[in-house]
Amino acid sequence: MSTDWLGRLHEGAAKAGQPVMQTDLPLELFARGKVRDTYELGSDRLLMVATDRISAFDRVLPNGIPDRGKVLTRTSLMRCAGAVTTSPAVS
Repeated sequence: MSTDWLGRLHEGAAKAGQPVMQTDLPLELFARGKVRDTYELGSDRLLMVATDRISAFDRVLPNGIPDRGKVLTRTSLMRCAGAVTTSPAVS
């Protein structure tokens, strides 16, 4: 499966200086939350895309923050990497 669309997702918005408020990928949409859009990547895998949407007091605000999704993703990656190194091995 080609993933060219994944790289273009944030590139297009970044060039335009616009926040990514909603995604429209050529995949089956599993769920759309307040901040993340989740797509099916098969029967046992999901793709979570962090958008630039802002949620406050259980409401999605009309304006997003450019690159907020990138920051959320990098923070998640950093936290997950730390969890792997500090968690005991599961057998």
